Amino acid sequence: MSLFLGRTGLSRRSSLCCVSHRLPGPPPSPSPSPSLYLPSLSSSPRSLHTTPLSPLPPPPPPPPPRTLTPSTPTTKRTEAEKPFKGLLKASVWTYKKDPTGWWMSEKLDGVRAFWDGYHLRSKNGNVMVNVPAVVLERFPIGVALDGELWGGADRFQETCTTVIRRQIANDPNWEENWAKISYWIFDVPEADGPLESRLAVAQSLLEENSDKGRGRFFNLVKMEKCRGEEHLKQRLNVVTSKGGEGLMMRQGGCDYVYGRSNTLAKVKINSEVEMKFVRPNDEGKSLIAETVNGVQCVLKCSPYDFFNPPNVGAVISVRHTGFHPSGKPRFPFMVRVRKDVTWSDIVGEEPQ
Repeated sequence: MSLFLGRTGLSRRSSLCCVSHRLPGPPPSPSPSPSLYLPSLSSSPRSLHTTPLSPLPPPPPPPPPRTLTPSTPTTKRTEAEKPFKGLLKASVWTYKKDPTGWWMSEKLDGVRAFWDGYHLRSKNGNVMVNVPAVVLERFPIGVALDGELWGGADRFQETCTTVIRRQIANDPNWEENWAKISYWIFDVPEADGPLESRLAVAQSLLEENSDKGRGRFFNLVKMEKCRGEEHLKQRLNVVTSKGGEGLMMRQGGCDYVYGRSNTLAKVKINSEVEMKFVRPNDEGKSLIAETVNGVQCVLKCSPYDFFNPPNVGAVISVRHTGFHPSGKPRFPFMVRVRKDVTWSDIVGEEPQ
């Protein structure tokens, strides 16, 4: 049967032949019949499965078991690695309470650090990544500790720089800086019993670490039982006269509470100083002020004072708990605007 193409009247067979005569080389082979597309290995289709398959490669060996160390991050929580519940937070002491029987200790101006048994965490629960491994190895595995990294009195800024801001890779003197820092234990949160029993557990941990040569790093906060309000005020005056920040009060026989609790209270002596208002600080909804020595610092303030700031150059009264070696006040808070004096009166200069 021929297939006609247009007006030429050529069949399909004849048209293919014409094309073949125009091309050099041997003539094209005839089209294969449908039977040629079947497998020709043998007459039996089973012969297709008789060829042996190459063996599969052996599976890779399982990874070695992971050894847990204080500096090893873990993704799978164990019984000892519970989610971070928070820390015991202090309230403000009111003299309406009877302090008799409470435990007094000096308030350290360091960096709060919670050891959960495997990681050292900040007060917000973040893992403190700038702590050297040689420091982490000193902590007991599986034992939770609540304490503070302290670099000494009047060294709050230096301690924060070493512990939080400065990375070890960028600090050639990190060994020297960390040698000045020690860990002071407040409590053993997961130990059984009241406060006194938990402090006894902490004391036993100190003795064990002292045998390992770690006694200088670990310390137990020294506590003294209060005999009354006069004893409290006397102790507070002694601490603040030496440049201390204040006192911490722990209620005897209390449990460890995660979160803010009235069983822990801080006692401070607040003072006031006059400063010159510079400008609002939009970053933290606070204020910028300047001391008589020309040192500028950030002040906390009420929402009203932030949205209704005083005039630039106005004298303001600032409440604080002392001064840093840099001259900046500690925990400054704007109290009021002094309209009865000018900044020239404060610094003793004549108006120009």
